[in-house]
Amino acid sequence: MIASIILASMGSDKDGSPRVRQNISTKDQNTGIMITNVWVGLRALEGWWSWNHWSIILSLSNGQYACIQKNTDDTVACKIENSMEAACKQTWGKVGKKVRTSDYGSPCCPRSWDSYFKDLPGNDDYTFIVNDCQNFARQQVEDLTDKVVGVFPIEDGPTFTF
Repeated sequence: MIASIILASMGSDKDGSPRVRQNISTKDQNTGIMITNVWVGLRALEGWWSWNHWSIILSLSNGQYACIQKNTDDTVACKIENSMEAACKQTWGKVGKKVRTSDYGSPCCPRSWDSYFKDLPGNDDYTFIVNDCQNFARQQVEDLTDKVVGVFPIEDGPTFTF
């Protein structure tokens, strides 16, 4: 089972995983855009019964949303969208047709998008279970909100189906 999950994950570039590191629009850069809310996004890798790929979704004060996720190729991807639904749909999953979200609220300390984006790792070794998308998302949520994400996120946010 674990081997099939790992092999399924390795084809992420064919299944819509954003490999880009995209910043907010040029006109909004250096204008004090702040992170206003933090969610965890979950999308099934194989079906409703399987493991999930995790992302974090950030709401920005300019009305945009960022989907940030760790890929199996050691990159951290960041894709900016104009709606929460569009950002959530960037969460990679082989066959999962919905993204479930967990709302962890606003950052505990004001944090600008610019400082957060600059601190994102460009390349970060991917190690299944130890340094994977789940642990990356947990660490980002804890750093931003001082809240701990458990083994099973609370899933109290919206669900997007496509």
